[in-house]
Amino acid sequence: MDVKNNEVKLIKFLDGKGIDLATYNDDGKLKLKANRDYRIKVETKGEHIKVYLDKKLVIDIKDSTYKEGYLGLNVWDSTVVFNKVKMNED
Repeated sequence: MDVKNNEVKLIKFLDGKGIDLATYNDDGKLKLKANRDYRIKVETKGEHIKVYLDKKLVIDIKDSTYKEGYLGLNVWDSTVVFNKVKMNED
């Protein structure tokens, strides 16, 4: 989430570089606020990736770069607190 720019981003890192896979801003109407709790959920199955913001599907894409690996939480030019981070494998 990028509160300064009112965007939810899905980024992959390839060869040490961040690449935006998808960006959501509700056609410029997204109004993210600092110091507010948000619930982010990311689901992956094969190359299919879905991102939810407060239970609303906001990103739904396919990317075949990685079939397995790790997840990461990225923060840049901001302060954040992550609570209740969970990873489940089906």
